[in-house]
Amino acid sequence: MELFDAEAVRARLPMDVAIDAMREAFTALAAGEVTAPPRGFHAIDALGTDGMLATMPAHVAGATDVLATKVVSIVPDNATRDLPSIHGLLVAFDGTTGEPLGAVDGTVVTAIRTAAVSGLATDLLAPADATTLAVLGTGVQGREHVAAVRAVRPIERVHLWNRTTARAEALATDLRAAGLEVVVAATPAEAAAGSEVVCACTAATAPLLEAADVAPGTHVNAVGAFTPTMRELGADLLAGSWLAVDTRAGAWEEAGDVLLAIEDGAIDRDHVRAELAELVTGAVARPAPGTTTVFKSVGHAVEDAVTAARLLRSGD
Repeated sequence: MELFDAEAVRARLPMDVAIDAMREAFTALAAGEVTAPPRGFHAIDALGTDGMLATMPAHVAGATDVLATKVVSIVPDNATRDLPSIHGLLVAFDGTTGEPLGAVDGTVVTAIRTAAVSGLATDLLAPADATTLAVLGTGVQGREHVAAVRAVRPIERVHLWNRTTARAEALATDLRAAGLEVVVAATPAEAAAGSEVVCACTAATAPLLEAADVAPGTHVNAVGAFTPTMRELGADLLAGSWLAVDTRAGAWEEAGDVLLAIEDGAIDRDHVRAELAELVTGAVARPAPGTTTVFKSVGHAVEDAVTAARLLRSGD
C-alpha cells in the first residue's frame, strides 16, 4: 500500500494535473460511473464552534476502478490558532477486489482538489482574456485558488481581501515575489472592483458581495459556504447571474448561498442552469460571452476518489 504525505501529494499533483483530474472526475460522473452516497456530517462539540467530522465515500467504475473514502475534521476555530480549518485522511481501495491501495494526506488533497474544481469552472465560464483576479479569504483555499485560476487564465493582477489584513499581506508578499501585481483591499467590494474573476473562500455567514459589487461579465467562484446557513454572495448577485453548481443534489443539501437566495424569494431551483458535469461534457452550452456567471461548489466525493487514483497512477 502506498502512502502519500503532503510533500508527495504536492510533488505528484501540480495544479494543472489536478484540474485535468477534476475534468476526468466530472466526466465519469456524467457517464454514470460514480456511486457516492450522501456524505455524513457529525457535529463534535469538542471541535469548537461548528466543528464536525465528515465522511465522504465514493466508487468510480470504468477505467478508474477505485473505491475511496475521505474522513475530514472541520474546525473553524483553528483560524484563531493559525492552523488549517480542515484536516483529513483519504484511503483508496481497488474497485474490484477491495484491496487497500493507498492512504493520502486528505488535508492537502482537499485544498488542491477544491481549488482545481474552481479552476475547471473558471476555464469553462470565465472570460478567456481575464487578467485580474480577486480572492476573498487568504487562508489555505485562497492561496490554492490563486494557483488554480493562474493555471487557466493569464492573470497579471491579484486583489486580496481578508478579515485579518496581516494574513492578506503575507500572501501578497509571496505573490509579488512571483511577479504579480497585488493590491490588498480594505473591503470585499473594493477587491472585486475591476476583477474579471472573483473567488470567495471564506467562512462567512452573511453576504460579502452584492450584485452592485460585481461588474457585468465577471465570473465568481463561491466555495467557502458549505452549510445551509452560510453564505458569501447576496441573493441579488445570484439572481442576476448564470448559475452553475458542482451537483444539484449537493447544492440542495448544503449550498447556503443558493438555499438562502431561494428562501429570500430571489431565485428558485430552476435558476441553476447547469451542473459542472453538464458543462464538461457539453450537455449544457456555455453562456454567451459577457454574461455574469457564478459557480457554487460544496464538493463531491468523486473529486477525492479520482485524485487518489491519479496519484496512484503517477508512479507508473
